[in-house]
Amino acid sequence: MKIFNSRTNLIAVIVLLGLMLRGWAALQLPVDADEPVYMQAAFDYSQMIRSGDWKGILEYRQNMEHPPLVKLLFSLPVMALPSYAGWADGLLWARLVSVFFGTLAVLVFALLDPLAGGLLAIQTMTVKYTAQAYLEAVPLFASLVTVIALYSSRKPRDLRFWLSAVALGVIPASKYSYFPILFVTGYLFLVGKK
Repeated sequence: MKIFNSRTNLIAVIVLLGLMLRGWAALQLPVDADEPVYMQAAFDYSQMIRSGDWKGILEYRQNMEHPPLVKLLFSLPVMALPSYAGWADGLLWARLVSVFFGTLAVLVFALLDPLAGGLLAIQTMTVKYTAQAYLEAVPLFASLVTVIALYSSRKPRDLRFWLSAVALGVIPASKYSYFPILFVTGYLFLVGKK
């Protein structure tokens, strides 16, 4: 087919496929185990932001096993909802935040290698966890950006180096279990970039 003749067209098709699968999953999947917990945190954060209670955000104790960044991102669309709305009303909006970052992860991988991006676009567990109000999509995206930007950095402290550093900072602010990426970036920085 002529559409696959260009690398750019192929990447666009892969990203569109990833977006469609994640969007469809966001609409179809039932509420999963931790989604109510994260949504309640998002609603609590949105109320604290509205009232200017920044200390309350820092001291939030209801879901301490995970850092707040992704739940804060989930709270942004929730703030547009009426004050009487419950977490179920904001669930689709939070899922769309995950869909957005999950699709960006597909794009980043497809830019590196279209086959890898295509496989990530259709991998069922990745589709599921990057289409629900879970904490996976943002650190997945940030992990890919961290490694790819650092690997493709050509000069010390160039733009890609700093992009990698910022993305590396996003990871522990999103989910602690993505910590092992430090070993990969440490290897790339100390050994692979000689």
